[in-house]
Amino acid sequence: MPRSSFRLMLAAGVVLAAACARSPRQEGSEGASGQKGSPAPVDRVSQILSARLSAPPPVPAARDAKAPETWSAVRRLYETTGGHPLWLRDGRPRPEIAVLRDSIRRASEDGLNPSDYDLRAADTLQSSSGRGLFKKGGDLEPLVDADVRLSYTFLKFASHLERGRVPPGQVDAHWFGTLRDEDLVQALKVALESGRLRESLEKLESQHAQYAALKKVLARYREVAAAGGWSPLPAGWTPRAGRPDPEVAVLRAHLTATGDLPQPTAAPAAPAGAPAAAPVFDAATRDALKHFERRHGLVPDGRLDREVRAALNVPVEERIRQIELNLERWRWLPDTLGDRYVLVNIPTFHLTAVDHGRVALQMRVVAGKEDSPTPIFSNEMTTVVFSPYWNVPPDIARNETIPAVMRDPGYLARNNLEVVRAGRVLDPWGVDWSRPGKIQFRQRPGAHNALGGVKFMFPNQFDVYLHDTPADALFARVERDYSHGCVRIEKPFEMAQWVLQDRPEWTPETSSTRRSGSTKTGRSSSATTSTAMTRGRSGSFPRARSPAPSRSRRSIRAGRQGRPRSPFVLRSEPSWRPPGPSSTSSSVPWRTSARFRVPRKSRRSPKRRSRSARRRPS
Repeated sequence: MPRSSFRLMLAAGVVLAAACARSPRQEGSEGASGQKGSPAPVDRVSQILSARLSAPPPVPAARDAKAPETWSAVRRLYETTGGHPLWLRDGRPRPEIAVLRDSIRRASEDGLNPSDYDLRAADTLQSSSGRGLFKKGGDLEPLVDADVRLSYTFLKFASHLERGRVPPGQVDAHWFGTLRDEDLVQALKVALESGRLRESLEKLESQHAQYAALKKVLARYREVAAAGGWSPLPAGWTPRAGRPDPEVAVLRAHLTATGDLPQPTAAPAAPAGAPAAAPVFDAATRDALKHFERRHGLVPDGRLDREVRAALNVPVEERIRQIELNLERWRWLPDTLGDRYVLVNIPTFHLTAVDHGRVALQMRVVAGKEDSPTPIFSNEMTTVVFSPYWNVPPDIARNETIPAVMRDPGYLARNNLEVVRAGRVLDPWGVDWSRPGKIQFRQRPGAHNALGGVKFMFPNQFDVYLHDTPADALFARVERDYSHGCVRIEKPFEMAQWVLQDRPEWTPETSSTRRSGSTKTGRSSSATTSTAMTRGRSGSFPRARSPAPSRSRRSIRAGRQGRPRSPFVLRSEPSWRPPGPSSTSSSVPWRTSARFRVPRKSRRSPKRRSRSARRRPS
């Protein structure tokens, strides 16, 4: 059932539940539990419940940062029950208690710790079976207290499943995504009313295919850990092609455990009395090693150097913890990325355009530097601009452009920059650069414009967008974090064709016309054109750094020193037409990477950045 339908069902269920709750009190024919003629001490139960809800939460805030929020939800929950317990029906424990117990027992499958959720209240309630809450002389206080504490446990567990254990802003100050916000109080009430508590909890899990794939790989890595993990490779050892070496068996076992090398077929038995032959570093092992390197953001050359060995020697327990943290980040995402979206996976510096589950376009990107990372947010894409001006951001103008102009009067002309004040272009020789006042800089369209020939706009507070770039050489590097926060894309005009495919005036011929006047050919185009989009969304979201979804392939990227990276996503609405026959199929594997740091040195290309690359600020 789609999530929206689930919400509608919740709303309807709450109305019915409220109506049923009012009827007994108005007619006076039933007790709080729906038991006709019961001598239930309703007033006594309500008094105990009210006193318990006035007390502090079961878990102090020092141990659980979300305790005040969860306790507030518990109080709101019991305000809607008329002072009646939730987990007891006809004075006896509900069967849903056992369902909740089993779901929490399996919480480790979602990377959660079952011991974080107190089930002693469930023991108290289930041990009361047969005694009845409302029997004369019964001890009410322990049962009412257990009912409240079990509701707290449910709401805490449900919140962790849906929104994560920790608010993302506490982990990453650059996180501006929108969390899911299901009404968990209504979810619990409807789940108990309908007897579908297990299904309700499953709906609260992330519904992304990548989340489900991470859970599967987590289970497999735990099997590897239970079997003893993988052995570390000795320092300084380097395999040689075609040469038998017993250490190759250790390498092959590791690559098989991580899924980079297919499970080996049974080798023919050696003759009786003959010594077992040492394995050989063959082509299959080299290809598997290249696949491992590619997933870890290393140069995929099939050579076992120091950095590759360090990545191979990370213990399986650390990889498991990494996957658990990645599951947490998936819980910070909204319900869906849309039927049509573009994912810019920043740890892998890779863009994937997806249309109704099919990969339509892929390319490399350049993302934000360590000190100017690409933020995580969501907003609508509104405009595609051809031959754009580049408006220099105020911080770059203040920290870089003005000092450069004061050192070199020819800087502006050489970089095709204009000085603007209140919308009017100024003569730079008439500006007092020691006290320039409120001025702006903008770079004219042309061969060296920092935005290239096209940019993709979506209003946001960070002045971040996707755009072309004249510094094409950077796309050949493995690590591509050189921008001030914007995302430079490798195939901007292919992207424009895909984004604007529902616009009748946009054709491959107009694409060629725009391209011929763009910076890609080195010729200048003075006409800046803005093309408004009919519909579209954009946003940036975190992705898992270790196991990836499709076909159990995984991508593990180690972050730079400092803030770990996040991927960037563009979404668009279902009204878009599907891509043309050139689209690739959905069998193209997703590449996912986490933003949690793995200790290693960065693998930056030894080549120096070109002069044009160094001066590109966006």
